[in-house]
Amino acid sequence: MFRQTTLSPSARISGMLMLLLPLFLLAACSGTSGDKDASLPPPLYLQPKTVELKAGVPIPATPKIIHPDSVAKPQSFAVDHAALTRINAHPNRHPLPNERTTIPIDRSQLKTIPLGEGNPDFVLLSSTGDTIPTGVPVPATGKVVKAIHSKPTKALPPTTKDAAIAHLQYLNVEHGMASSFVRAVLEDQSGNIWLG
Repeated sequence: MFRQTTLSPSARISGMLMLLLPLFLLAACSGTSGDKDASLPPPLYLQPKTVELKAGVPIPATPKIIHPDSVAKPQSFAVDHAALTRINAHPNRHPLPNERTTIPIDRSQLKTIPLGEGNPDFVLLSSTGDTIPTGVPVPATGKVVKAIHSKPTKALPPTTKDAAIAHLQYLNVEHGMASSFVRAVLEDQSGNIWLG
């Protein structure tokens, strides 16, 4: 009924290797923590020491009283103010003298040229570099334009900021204002407040 089979020696060795190889791999992967710590360098900083504090419980404090005779007496030195060097901390500031220098102008030495006389080719330069002929009237024509005021818009009710400490409300562009800057505040006879 039962048949005995015999394996060749090479088949036996390969079968044993197939059984033992996974066991060797499992044993190699399971290292201990002591081996890992031995291979790592020592830490740069020590572990912090923690102290548990109980909230609501008074902490006893023992004062240390130092006798004044055990402390060296302070030394005092006299400073020679003439030997000190004074350095100006603000070299760009110049104090105004009490008596200011006044230079009189001799108007008899000035040459005055009445308007319309002198060199007609003399021109002045403006800040943008344009030539301004002197003594020549510049014609200017005005244009009358109607002043159209913008229609007032009714603002939404003011809102409070999320992180406000007090009950302060504000108006902004989101509430219907033309700008977040208020340049004028008016109150009419009815008690309405106009912001602009």
